[in-house]
Amino acid sequence: MFIAAALMAFAGCTTDDLTNHIVTDNSFKEESISFGFNMESLTRADIGGDAAANLLGDNFYVTGTKGTEAANSPSPTLVFDNYLVHYDTNTAGTTTSNTANWEYVGVTPGTAPTADYVKLSSLVAQTIKFWDYSADQYDFMAFSTGTYKAVAGTSGADDEIGVTAMKYGTALAGSATAYTFDMPSVDAIKNTYITDITEVSKADYGKEVTLKFKNIGSKVRVALYETVPGYAVRDVQFYQVDGTTDFSGTKSATATLISATGLPIKGTIDVSFPQIGTDSHGAAAYDRAAATVTPAAVNGTEPFQTFGTLSNFATSKEGYEVGSNYLGRTSPTATFAGSAEAGYYTTVFPVSSSSALTLRVDYTLVSVDGSAEEIHIKGAKAVVPSTYTKWQPNYAYTYIFKISDDTNGWTGTGGDPAGLFPITFDAVVAEATDFNAEQTTVTTVATPSITTYQENHNYTMGEFSVTSGKDIYVMVMDNSTTPATLIGGLGDTNSRVYLLSRKATEAEVLDALTMRTTAVASDDVTGRNGLVLTKVDAVDNTVTE
Repeated sequence: MFIAAALMAFAGCTTDDLTNHIVTDNSFKEESISFGFNMESLTRADIGGDAAANLLGDNFYVTGTKGTEAANSPSPTLVFDNYLVHYDTNTAGTTTSNTANWEYVGVTPGTAPTADYVKLSSLVAQTIKFWDYSADQYDFMAFSTGTYKAVAGTSGADDEIGVTAMKYGTALAGSATAYTFDMPSVDAIKNTYITDITEVSKADYGKEVTLKFKNIGSKVRVALYETVPGYAVRDVQFYQVDGTTDFSGTKSATATLISATGLPIKGTIDVSFPQIGTDSHGAAAYDRAAATVTPAAVNGTEPFQTFGTLSNFATSKEGYEVGSNYLGRTSPTATFAGSAEAGYYTTVFPVSSSSALTLRVDYTLVSVDGSAEEIHIKGAKAVVPSTYTKWQPNYAYTYIFKISDDTNGWTGTGGDPAGLFPITFDAVVAEATDFNAEQTTVTTVATPSITTYQENHNYTMGEFSVTSGKDIYVMVMDNSTTPATLIGGLGDTNSRVYLLSRKATEAEVLDALTMRTTAVASDDVTGRNGLVLTKVDAVDNTVTE
């Protein structure tokens, strides 16, 4: 392949997008249940306090159960039924249910200050909850629509996310859907946060419940580098449609991956917990949330995903300064698309089942020898197999593509061969010609030479003028004092008269005589240039001088 697709899929800390400090001290003797949160960004840069709460829109929904974990489900008894937990700065410690500025008691969804969040609980009010030491464990799950409004069922506006109530206990068995989001856009994905199931054992009763939120979106970035000897790469243009030899498709400087089946840009996301209960203890995805996307029936997919323009360019290669905006030359120095502030990541819908993704580009090779010679490559592409195009929530994926001299792009048109072919040289020395061999010189300064003359020749008519109607005379010269004599006569083998198949210059005649496709001994001559010389026997070609 022209471009070797090197894929790196990083479990972007596998968890989270935000971070706040953990409050572990709980001195309240009532041992009421209270909530905090611990969120870590992909870059491990902590975001805490008001700033972190702001990303959650100061609100999240929580469902909690208690009891004994079953073979294929968490604890079964409902404690928190889709309670809305609200953040208010500097309120920690004002109630026994609030140790980290998060309060659930008395919060009423749909009224100020939580008017933008629909009531999902089936209960009449949100009341205080205390730890039950007769229960083996508690299990909590939560989600937040961030700064977007949370509405029931279906989103009706661009700033709304449709939500459903969270199921619990045995209703989660068999990878059943726990709850659903109706997403109007990718921007809504950026505002949506979920948690895995947080299991609290008896040893931690009385402590603050720390819920670990993560963004439901996936993060993807694209980079390119090149290893073409003698050339630097610039002016990369990305296609938005796939093809083989058609180079007229829409393309731009925006990095693009093409999907054969389309990538979701709006639709519903079902959250489930495929590995729960005692049967899944020890599994890598134990209690972990999974997301399944169903694109909207109308305009719910896009045939490609864009990632922004290339930015962190290289400036020199092989010791030569070649200017700016050239691709990096190694994987660690690859040129990324997108914003450096975002780590070059683009947030996308998670994808649980996807087709292969294609990178198709045009680019320019610029010689680094100082000549500024350019070669324009068209339609080169690489394919990322579907195995590596499944994007999980809150995972970060990096696709690094290498442009090498083993390209499958075209330097010409679709009818020309694909690839780069180096220019090479060879040297051939012709063997000396026997002096007594056939003389094939037409008119040169070499010895011996042949010169033709025509009586009353009209020089404006070229080498030979039919209009003069005169004979052609031939003079043969050599270095001796006596001119050479070509003993002739009809059928003589020392001289010949030829009829040319077309009008030709002396150089073409010489080439035909020298580089012929017929045998040297043949009367008629066919040159490599296609010129045919036919011997004329009905002419007296006796030459004496």
